[in-house]
Amino acid sequence: MGVSLGAGVIGVSGSGGTSLLSSPFMSLPIGIPKLVVSTVASGQTLPYIGTSDLVLLPSIVDVDNVNSVSRVVFSNVAAAFAGMVIGRIQSLSNSFKVVDNYVWVTTPCVDVVRDRLHREGHVSLVFPPFPL
Repeated sequence: MGVSLGAGVIGVSGSGGTSLLSSPFMSLPIGIPKLVVSTVASGQTLPYIGTSDLVLLPSIVDVDNVNSVSRVVFSNVAAAFAGMVIGRIQSLSNSFKVVDNYVWVTTPCVDVVRDRLHREGHVSLVFPPFPL
């Protein structure tokens, strides 16, 4: 079963569900928290993770019920996911707001936008589209 909280996605599953969840999770942009607690989170995990930043955590025990072991695992997973989401929200609020390439013809416009963003407390990076 997978759940999206808007700021990230989390899933808890066995092998079949992990296979179903991992593909759409991997397709999300890098930086969006993606976490799957799975019975197959050991050994060869490349098919489930690919080149994404999906986090695959071992469930240690079967995920069909809550017991003394799974309770600890799920508690840690919830804390890890909360940290990932909170970290992302904080980083977005402090992130660069504009990254723009420009050619000399657009410089006056870019300067106005950059100055306004700076006045509003944001950081911007401006770079040329080719080496000078």
